Parts: sequence; structure tokens; C-alpha cells
Amino acid sequence: MVDGLEDQFGGEYGKKLLAKRFKKILAETAVLSMKDQREQLEKELNDWINYNGGKYPQIDDITLIGLKIQ
Repeated sequence: MVDGLEDQFGGEYGKKLLAKRFKKILAETAVLSMKDQREQLEKELNDWINYNGGKYPQIDDITLIGLKIQ
């Protein structure tokens, strides 16, 4: 479960990120290294809340944990 990230407002219409969009981002970044995944996820979040020069406030704490299983 991801807490907070899916609830962040942003994008073109100022709506929540939501689980469907977040899962799509995770699927697209899964092939990257852990470091690159972190950087890409941070970029996606920043792009979302700062869409087109806007700035939506962070409305909740964001917790995301990644594990590498070998």
C-alpha cells in the first residue's frame, strides 16, 4: 500500500494522482535500477504537482518503500 502519494493533487485538471496512474508509473519504471526508479518517481511526482507552472500543495505525508529481491 502506498500512503499519501496517490492523494496528491496536480496534473492538467488539478485532480488526485490515484492508484491507476501510479501503477502505470511503477510498471514503466520497473526496468530501471533502484536509484533510477527513485529519481524517476520523484520527477513524476514533481511534474504532477507542478504541472504547467502551477503549484499544488502537498496534502498528505508520502511514504514509498522499494525492495530489491534477488
